[in-house]
Amino acid sequence: MTVRRLVVALVAVSVPLVATACRESRSDAGPVAAPSTTVDPAAWCAALIDLHTRNGTMIDRTFVPGEQVDPADVGAVAAEMVRRRDELLALTPAVVRPELDAVLTVVADRLAARADPLQLFRPATAGRPSSEDLLRLAAFQQSACGIRGL
Repeated sequence: MTVRRLVVALVAVSVPLVATACRESRSDAGPVAAPSTTVDPAAWCAALIDLHTRNGTMIDRTFVPGEQVDPADVGAVAAEMVRRRDELLALTPAVVRPELDAVLTVVADRLAARADPLQLFRPATAGRPSSEDLLRLAAFQQSACGIRGL
């Protein structure tokens, strides 16, 4: 028997067994609860800390001060965040997801326009992200992630 046939045979046997087990466990337990829509901030925090640390804008959960940060490092962070937009938004807790979505939209536009890297994460002059959006994100990063230097 080839490996492919073995896999097909295992799947053919396993699927009915799993389906039966699921039906039996549901009948005694009552209705099945909907999956949770809350997101644990730990994965989001870890992704942000890793992204900033690898790109040189953070050391030991502390952002490098603005006057010391290399603009190329800020540009690298921005480019990676835009590339990983869907992944980052999926990890982002709902309480700050609209703010991060607005930031990533503007950062993508600014990158496309070849804006100065040090201007990429500034508040929009009109619309979002506003200064309040950025303050909410910063406060959440401080409280949930222990990030300093914001």
